[in-house]
Amino acid sequence: MAVRQYIGARYVPVFFENSDGTSEWRANVIYEPLTIVTWNNNTYTSKRSVPANIGNPSENPYYWAAMSNFNQQIQELTEQVNAMQEDVNKANEGIELLHSDIITIKDYDETIDGFPYAGFCGGCSFAGMELYAFRAAPEHKTVRGNYGEIVFMQRKAGNVFERVNIVPTYDSITYGELRDPNLSVSRDGERLYISCFASVDDYDEDESYTSLVFCFDRTLTQLGVNIIPNTLFWGNTIETPSGFLIHGDYTDFGLNLYRTTQAITSANFGSASWVRYRVFNLNSGVTYAEPTLGYFNNKLVMITRTAGNSEIAWTADGEGLTGWTKNFSLFKRLHAPALIPYYNGEYLPFTSSIIDANITGSSSKRLPYFSLLSFEDRSLSSNSYIAEIAGGLVVPVNAFGQHGGYTTIVKIDETTFGVMFYDDASNGNAVRFTKVNLNNSLVNYTYRSMVKPNNEVIITGLAINAYNGSLRSLIVDLLSHKATEYIIFTSEISQSMVTDKPTGLTSDFYGIGKRVNDYYYIELHYFSGNVPKMAAVVGTSTTVKSAEWTIVY
Repeated sequence: MAVRQYIGARYVPVFFENSDGTSEWRANVIYEPLTIVTWNNNTYTSKRSVPANIGNPSENPYYWAAMSNFNQQIQELTEQVNAMQEDVNKANEGIELLHSDIITIKDYDETIDGFPYAGFCGGCSFAGMELYAFRAAPEHKTVRGNYGEIVFMQRKAGNVFERVNIVPTYDSITYGELRDPNLSVSRDGERLYISCFASVDDYDEDESYTSLVFCFDRTLTQLGVNIIPNTLFWGNTIETPSGFLIHGDYTDFGLNLYRTTQAITSANFGSASWVRYRVFNLNSGVTYAEPTLGYFNNKLVMITRTAGNSEIAWTADGEGLTGWTKNFSLFKRLHAPALIPYYNGEYLPFTSSIIDANITGSSSKRLPYFSLLSFEDRSLSSNSYIAEIAGGLVVPVNAFGQHGGYTTIVKIDETTFGVMFYDDASNGNAVRFTKVNLNNSLVNYTYRSMVKPNNEVIITGLAINAYNGSLRSLIVDLLSHKATEYIIFTSEISQSMVTDKPTGLTSDFYGIGKRVNDYYYIELHYFSGNVPKMAAVVGTSTTVKSAEWTIVY
């Protein structure tokens, strides 16, 4: 008999196995419908029950549907491999894998300029550099006369990090130690803004804060520093469309928006002053902190940390004075969100530290996360679609230390982002870096949060959009992820969102995907009008992603 699995209320076909372990068609065997066999190096699926001794599959199209020609596939793949081998060899000399392992900038047992502690990362692209920064210090809390420094590094080819000589100049005796750097740029790319807050003594219960915004030109020469007393700036300093600088503040846990009193140029930054531009009265009884600003598709966006689930607000008023919407919850408790200053796209990418005992195993443990947010469909946003950062791979939570996060996010290209974060563990403190791909982060989320114990998957609009509507590509990647052998999928999406749908697909659909070694089989069930239909495709990951569906019945 054919080897078959009963899943739910229907049979799922798998390759026919003979007593000797082969899958070759045999003349004297009765085959059930939807059995897959091979004959003369071709693959066939039975359309209906097949009697014994009626001739081979190639002679009986009434009973059998040809699925693929393995010889042709192997020949095409061989030609492709041979043609690309020289390019591959060259690329391997210096290629940066999109999903390389986490890069360690500072290991647990290392110091930076004699400072054992490091964390609170910032970053941006400026003057042709992919630039990152973090605070190095004797420990998390420091006292007067025992201050740390801000370390700047540039990421180069091969994930090599080199120090960059940027030294913010200010009166440390008066204002204290610089903390928590956030980096941003002017809209014309001519100026680098470095935002920090300073504190004299972290052990003093009456501690006060001062915010400082530094400005550097493309030669990394400091143009000046703005000092804003009794404020605690967090997140990006960004330019409004009219050229003013704005920044969020949460002094005494009140939420404010500050703005310069004039549009900023390289010549006048040093003399700029800041005023409180807007006070936010969001939800009563909620503690707000760490407001981060950014422009997304011409919306001015603010993400905040709260005592509970984090919240987001936005306005179409690019200057930020009016039009702020009512906040909605991100359904996760996020710390220190980081945004790209000016970003256009279908989804808003951001990073943060997440605190959720269901995810981290502890209510006090932080983990770094990459998030995608849809403004057009709140149902997509409400699920957060958060994927763990680990070189593009889902990892157990205990792969990180006791705490981790306080991230930055830097756009590398249209689908790739650089993320730096710190990792505190019982044996010390480290700083890490990884690159995150938008598409694979969605697959990670789908695999971790959507693939149920019985391998059931719900195909969402967010995931299918990330694959440009290609259902086959999404299914193949899910099957490839963490060595999954099969999944059962159903749709939460309209058939119109699927670009590679078979002829006649006019309704919701469901199906199965199966991987046998390096070959993949996808079976799709749907309706064409009122007629039930089934289509399938089989081959390698490359051929399945580009192949046409075969209508089995």
